[in-house]
Amino acid sequence: MRVLPEKFVSLITFHIEYIIPRQHGGDDQLDNLALSCPWCNRAKGPNNHPAIVLPPTFVDEIVETAEASGGHTSNVPKDAKLACGLVIKVPLFIKQGEHVRLDTETHKYLGKEAGKR
Repeated sequence: MRVLPEKFVSLITFHIEYIIPRQHGGDDQLDNLALSCPWCNRAKGPNNHPAIVLPPTFVDEIVETAEASGGHTSNVPKDAKLACGLVIKVPLFIKQGEHVRLDTETHKYLGKEAGKR
């Protein structure tokens, strides 16, 4: 299951839907509720609850990390906090303010994003 990064959640107003509609005996319990974006809600049929499909990678800014260390030959990563609040492991040369590409599902560092600073 993929988790929508927090910074994207605030951009979308989700609709709460009933998996089993109330007129067919469904209740208000959490296991009978689903979230869908407005576009999916309009496009779906009565029994088709589409999942949110995210891109395989995303880019975010490093807002907090230890000082960059260019002379290290060690492969030991350091912690870095992203603008979305996620804390990940990055190479020692990554600096605060730089943008990095991450795997959406695993949140693993994939590389420094060229051209962004």
